[in-house]
Amino acid sequence: QSATGNRAHYNPNSRVLRLTGNVVVTNPTGLLRGEELVVDLANDISEFTGATGSGRVTGVFSTGD
Repeated sequence: QSATGNRAHYNPNSRVLRLTGNVVVTNPTGLLRGEELVVDLANDISEFTGATGSGRVTGVFSTGD
């Protein structure tokens, strides 16, 4: 799994990674796109949010068949 975005900020004290701007997460079964991804590594929680106003997050998934 990999993630890219326009900007990234990591806080080593809280172990929270914040990617913003055209965020794309890809893995073997598909991809997700949104404006912001927050990954809380300490608690194993991730949250995707869309652009302000629309809140839209898009995804494409495949079964691999």
